[in-house]
Amino acid sequence: MKPIKEAVKAVLDNALNYNLVDVYSRHAFNKWFAKNPHKKSDGGFIGYVNYEVLDENIIKINYIYGAYEIEFNGELFVDIRTKEITEKHEI
Repeated sequence: MKPIKEAVKAVLDNALNYNLVDVYSRHAFNKWFAKNPHKKSDGGFIGYVNYEVLDENIIKINYIYGAYEIEFNGELFVDIRTKEITEKHEI
């Protein structure tokens, strides 16, 4: 069992890493929709939800979009090696 000081430091390090990837993912999300304004519907909404790390190179960005009372889920994939953002991920 780790001493409490080591455990607290590990939690803080993890939080810093989580926040760094979150900021990167939000930036990629905003960049994608700035380059693809046709993806937003008039009168609709779109919003970042969260991210998932699929492997050491791929981040999956989850978002919601819709209009009125209709809501859909969407996802983007970021390859951090090339910084390419796509709607589909080939495994």
